Amino acid sequence: MHLVQGQPPMHPHRCGVLPQLVNVAVDPNTRYVDTDIDHDILGGLRERLYVSETAVKEMARVLGHPTNAEHIRVLAENEALKTEIADLREEMKEYDRRFQAIDILESADFRARRKVGRPKSTPTQKAA
Repeated sequence: MHLVQGQPPMHPHRCGVLPQLVNVAVDPNTRYVDTDIDHDILGGLRERLYVSETAVKEMARVLGHPTNAEHIRVLAENEALKTEIADLREEMKEYDRRFQAIDILESADFRARRKVGRPKSTPTQKAA
């Protein structure tokens, strides 16, 4: 198999899967997969089987494969998630560093002083 750009060179010069796309064959940007498969038809003629890019995309859609646009969207989403994961890992490292500092202080019997100001209210004070 190989790729053919523009109109296929051998008879029938069109897509064998979607033959109704005859007008597409005129477009020089249309690509075809040349399957290298020849069929004998009446009168001793041989026809080459070509599959247009449009037919390949349609077959992929029917089989459940993502379109180019969906693939590009997923790649962009994947890159955004990778960036978010990297940011969260950095944040996690900072929190780990803080927790390690707290563990060091607690292991040295350090006790935090109470903050200056109003004492916390107890449930009995709230009811009154």
